[in-house]
Amino acid sequence: MKKYGLFLSSHDGSAGVQLLPTQVRVVCANTIRMALGAAHKFEILSIKHVGDMRAKLDDAKRILGFADDAQKQMVLDARRMASYELELREWYGYLDTVAPIPELDVHGVTVSKRRQTACEKLRETVSDNFHGADSQRTVWDAYNSVSQYVDHQAPRRSTQKAESRFNSLMFGAGHEVKTKAWKSALDLVDVMSI
Repeated sequence: MKKYGLFLSSHDGSAGVQLLPTQVRVVCANTIRMALGAAHKFEILSIKHVGDMRAKLDDAKRILGFADDAQKQMVLDARRMASYELELREWYGYLDTVAPIPELDVHGVTVSKRRQTACEKLRETVSDNFHGADSQRTVWDAYNSVSQYVDHQAPRRSTQKAESRFNSLMFGAGHEVKTKAWKSALDLVDVMSI
């Protein structure tokens, strides 16, 4: 298994440079999401270009020392996900966790029919991904059905710039959905292994 380092920069100095170890060869937003999703359990090295650089370099050495453990854990998690086939009731439980159809918003107000319809469409597309011809219907396939939707199928405003879409996938709502999907998949594997 190969080891890579993911390097992220805002290129304008507004955020620290981020580096994290990964086994994912990052080539697109989907693979960046996989690498970042796995990194939540471990520290991501982030260094701003101000302050005590010696201390920051010492932190960098310490954090990068976790690289092998982080990569091994990500592979173990993915393999565990791939080893459990889902029954329909488990699939729908996962889907309800990751993409519920809301009846009330956070303020207790009834959600509009339009929003409920959009949530139903999302669930339909994610389900089609899961039940697709190449799917073995494992927990790994469940996670990837959500990832496929977020990265490639979610509706976008025609005026949305590529940079805004990328930021959403990497750091915004898209990232949050995929992180929730990853964590929910791990929770499901934990329950299934009991």
